[in-house]
Amino acid sequence: MITVQVQLFAAYREAVGARQVPFDVPQGATVLDVWQQLQATYPKLRTPRPVAAINDAYATLDTVVQPGDLIAYLPPVSGGRSLIPSPSGEG
Repeated sequence: MITVQVQLFAAYREAVGARQVPFDVPQGATVLDVWQQLQATYPKLRTPRPVAAINDAYATLDTVVQPGDLIAYLPPVSGGRSLIPSPSGEG
């Protein structure tokens, strides 16, 4: 087992009740493996595919984590108004 630090934002932080938690995972675990184990520990985490970063750099879900890594999970963002005008002139 290795220990990583998991940092959570927005709704994820609310679901877990903490901004950052240490988490033990098997050697060779991926970002997705860590997420799935977090979901098993904290059932309120329902999003299947979060955006993730390791040590302040975006990471894919198949990236293998290392001891001491800081893994940040951010909920997907949607909605809002585009800053790029559409061809019809609507925002």
